[in-house]
Amino acid sequence: QRWAAQIQIDEEVMKKHLRPALDCVLESLLRMWKALDPVCKHPAIMSSKVVSVGHLVKLCVPAGMLKSLPMTQQRLEKYSRNASAPSSSRKVLSLTAPTTKLKPRSS
Repeated sequence: QRWAAQIQIDEEVMKKHLRPALDCVLESLLRMWKALDPVCKHPAIMSSKVVSVGHLVKLCVPAGMLKSLPMTQQRLEKYSRNASAPSSSRKVLSLTAPTTKLKPRSS
């Protein structure tokens, strides 16, 4: 309720449209943790002190709002279990690895 007042949005619009949309977006971001967590560990990003996408969601979404986002809460719980799994059982995707450049064939 306070969040709706802060951004001057009608409470009904918040309940029917914005809250479900926010829940869907945040839950989708959390599903991409395998790709996004390595990015959080990149030196350029580490200065923000964000260690994972789950950490970022917890930092940015007020606790009162988080309580009203059921899909996000469920995904955060699942994310916490996945993130705490032994690293040897997880594959790490690096988005910062050098890429191979394609060169045209000379005839």
